[in-house]
Amino acid sequence: EMALKEVQYAQSNAQATAEAAVEAKKDLEKRMATLRQSLDLLTVDKAYLEREVDSAKERAKRAEEEVERLQGKTKELRRTKAAVQERLEQQKGEADEWSQ
Repeated sequence: EMALKEVQYAQSNAQATAEAAVEAKKDLEKRMATLRQSLDLLTVDKAYLEREVDSAKERAKRAEEEVERLQGKTKELRRTKAAVQERLEQQKGEADEWSQ
């Protein structure tokens, strides 16, 4: 009779352990599903952010090119301004000579 009670006790413990293991497995499966969803969302976010970074790099490159173009245009306009001022000074000098 004592051996029977020990066997029943062992069976009861085994059943409780099995039930706990099943619950732990279910919890892990739920957690895994949640982690998979998070991974999917992060993958989509990563792809979006990579496109945004590429787009920002392209905009920055175009902006740098525009700055260079405008700097060149500024130099050209300064040269033109200097040439016009020089011509005006020459014409003023010639006009002063004529008026004397």
